[in-house]
Amino acid sequence: MVETLSRAECWRQHPFLAAAVRSLQGAWDPAAPHNQPMWEGEEEGAALFWEGFHDPDLPRDPLPRYAGELVLHLPVVGAEARAAALPGAVARLLEAVDQTGLTFVQVGRIAPWTSRRRRPPELAESSRRLRALGAGKGFNGALRADLASLGEVLEPLFWMERMDAGYGDVLFAPPAAPFTGSFCQYGNLHLHVYADDALLRTLRHAADAAGFEELEDFSACGGEAIEGREIEIDD
Repeated sequence: MVETLSRAECWRQHPFLAAAVRSLQGAWDPAAPHNQPMWEGEEEGAALFWEGFHDPDLPRDPLPRYAGELVLHLPVVGAEARAAALPGAVARLLEAVDQTGLTFVQVGRIAPWTSRRRRPPELAESSRRLRALGAGKGFNGALRADLASLGEVLEPLFWMERMDAGYGDVLFAPPAAPFTGSFCQYGNLHLHVYADDALLRTLRHAADAAGFEELEDFSACGGEAIEGREIEIDD
């Protein structure tokens, strides 16, 4: 089953996810020293972007100690085959650490779940699938999927992150374990683990048993580039 949650409910149920989103949003804070304007007019634009991007009601609890990151590649030939195989592999990994599903949320408060692009057709189909789940125009909440329904969210999300460079960052997390996940532009799965070094080791073994390969070079993508990955900019 896939269900929708408000962002407020997502933060209440997933403190690690909330803390990770707040940390990533902080990278865009125009008040931060690393985000000082570089040219005239940039400050106003950055402030407008920040007003819509950040969540002022995010809990202020800091992230616990960072234990490490796993970058996981599923060695299945062909993007279509990999997208189809990911839900089963992720489910096996989650079962190994006694987790029952994942909750997915856009990092940006106003970031759309669907893509504005309709080419290639995988993006149009992924947008249709997400709208059918309730993540259509104006939706800024979260999606929660149990193990049996992971593919309903993971497959379209894989295509969005893999093929639309303008798509927002989506984080996901299980209900009761201190780690978060995301897909990168290369289609690899990134897991960020907090507080627990033992969990990092457990996840590494579980990922191997589930069929993933751990990568040292996060840009490795099995030699497969997908034609058409681009940012669409309005004139």
